[in-house]
Amino acid sequence: MLLVVAALTVSLGFARLPDSLLGIGVVGVGVFLAISARICQAREQHQALCKALEGLRRG
Repeated sequence: MLLVVAALTVSLGFARLPDSLLGIGVVGVGVFLAISARICQAREQHQALCKALEGLRRG
């Protein structure tokens, strides 16, 4: 949910940038996308680790 709110905020902020700051805005959006992708990747890795630990507990 927070990631959706953050994406809306970034898109609204980027749309309101003056022409002189569009370059910085593109870099900012790129950084936001990179951080978002890393958060999703970490979530998947965390879930896989939890499943592996649960398997060790049972076995």
